[in-house]
Amino acid sequence: MLTGSCLCTANKYTITNEDATAFRKIICHCARCRKISGEHTTTNLIVPKTSFKLTSVSKWHSLIPGLSKSTSIFNAVLPGDKHGHICFCSHCGSVLYRESEMQGLRGLMFVPVGTLDDIDSVSDLRKEEWY
Repeated sequence: MLTGSCLCTANKYTITNEDATAFRKIICHCARCRKISGEHTTTNLIVPKTSFKLTSVSKWHSLIPGLSKSTSIFNAVLPGDKHGHICFCSHCGSVLYRESEMQGLRGLMFVPVGTLDDIDSVSDLRKEEWY
C-alpha cells in the first residue's frame, strides 16, 4: 500500500496496489500540468479510482475566502469539452489528485508523485512522457 498527504499533512490518502501493473508513471509536459506545478513538467502516478482513498481530511477552516471544505475541487474546462477535476487542500494548496473526464481516461486518478510519503516506492515504474 502507498500512502501520501498534502504539504500540511492534514489530508492523507492511501493507494492500494493489489494490481500494481495497473499503475503508470507519467511525466507530462502539457500546458495544464505546467500551470498546476509551476514547472515545465509534472510527474504523476496514474491509478484506478478504486485504488485511491482519502483517509483523513483537514478539520481546519479554509484560509481562502469562500472555501469552507477541507479539500476543494476545481473544475477545469478545456477546449474541445475536455475537462477534469483537481482536488487540492484548501489550507496549504497542495494538489492531492486530478480526475479526468476525458474519453479513455475516465475512472483514473492522477496523483502527484511528490505527495507520496515514499517516492522511492515507485522509482522502478517505467516512465511515460506525455505532451
